[in-house]
Amino acid sequence: MDALIYTAMSGAQRAQDTQHMVAHNLANTTTTGFRASLAVAQANAVPGAGLASRHYAVQAPAGLDTTPGVLESTGRALDVAIDGDGYLVLAARPEDGADAVYSRGGSLKLDGDGTLLLHGRPVMGEGGPIVVPPHRELDIGADGTVAVVLEGSNELVPVGSLQRVLAMPGDMRSTGGGLLVSDAGTLPGDDVVLRGAHLEASNVSAVGAMVQSMNASRDFEMQMRVLKIADDMAEGGNRLVRG
Repeated sequence: MDALIYTAMSGAQRAQDTQHMVAHNLANTTTTGFRASLAVAQANAVPGAGLASRHYAVQAPAGLDTTPGVLESTGRALDVAIDGDGYLVLAARPEDGADAVYSRGGSLKLDGDGTLLLHGRPVMGEGGPIVVPPHRELDIGADGTVAVVLEGSNELVPVGSLQRVLAMPGDMRSTGGGLLVSDAGTLPGDDVVLRGAHLEASNVSAVGAMVQSMNASRDFEMQMRVLKIADDMAEGGNRLVRG
């Protein structure tokens, strides 16, 4: 009986974890470049005596849905979207526990010193953070080249190149806030194509996430019913023992 209760309890916990993940996805349906998290669970055999068919659910680290989002034109020179696979590289902080962090968000900004920022972090070029001098116009090329037209000039001058990388989908995990880290390193993304003056929409389907939420809710209710049945069976057994 204890094994039945434990099995149902683990199933209820998995359903609750899925609900939290789906809620996080729904909260980011309008976040630029957001990649939806995927619920991953595995079945482990219940230890001890009993039928070998008894298993309980264990929530595994969330996966990442790498389906590209829709590219939307913005007309803003500092917006950039990745057309296909790939990630932009951002400067890491000590709390990240990694040498670099990655993102598909592309709403770039300039700080007072001209440093190119994304999510408040310097955007890495091939030789370090990209610093943009005062300019009249700015252009981001498909190959990641950042070029500007300086004051008093009509010529585009390259000032840096956005560093791009590739990674296996299973190697990336979200750290929140649109940032990702890789558990197995990345590969150079020289062939990654960028689209200037565009942003990639979140790949979360609001309808799909709502369906997931309802399924997880029904799963949770089912597991709770199993717990109630197990409790009733245990109480019935106790009554028989007491006579």
